[in-house]
Order: sequence, then structure tokens, then C-alpha cells
Amino acid sequence: MKHLYGRVLKWHVIQEFSTKFQVTQCAMECFRMPNCKSFNFEKRHKLCQLNNATHVDFPQHFYHENQQEVEYHLKEAFSIQDEKVKLEDICPQIVFLHRCAYFSVAFLTRCSKS
Repeated sequence: MKHLYGRVLKWHVIQEFSTKFQVTQCAMECFRMPNCKSFNFEKRHKLCQLNNATHVDFPQHFYHENQQEVEYHLKEAFSIQDEKVKLEDICPQIVFLHRCAYFSVAFLTRCSKS
């Protein structure tokens, strides 16, 4: 299990912010923080919550929400592999996410060049 819709980990938020992008910005911020282990993302308001724990560490804090607009992700759901390429080389239209970000080709499977 790498992500779950309608589930959130509560009481372990170390940083919370709004984003005008999608869940990928949460993943990027989680990778930048060594103590981030998972994150919650609320789609309607594009709210990201970075967690310092996982559902495995604290199953009693892992809750089902009555909405499909929330997502729970493990940090490892968005892997960065040894062979890295520049984001703009893969997908120029999403380079605005983070100019200095490097991601594996597998991470951007939904991207198509125009």
C-alpha cells in the first residue's frame, strides 16, 4: 500500500501548507524534509500535511474520512531513483513545479510532451 483515498494519518503533522498544484508538490516537500515519512493531501482545498510517522507506526491514528477528497501517501510512493533526469527534459509543461527538482522517469509516467 503506497496511497489510500479517504484515509488520513492524524496527530503527526510537522508542516501544513496550501498549494496551487497537485499532490506532487506535497511529495517534493516531503522528500526535502528528512523527518517526513508520509503525507495527507486534501484535494478540494489543495492542502498538504507532512507527517513524521506512518500508518504502520501508529495504526490507531489512521482514520477513515467520509470523503474521497483526502488522500494518504507514504513518502516512498514517489521514488527518486539513482538515474535522475531533469524535470524539464521530461515534461516542459510542469517545470513550474520546482525548477531545480529532479525526478525519475517512472515518477512522470502521466506526462506527455506537446
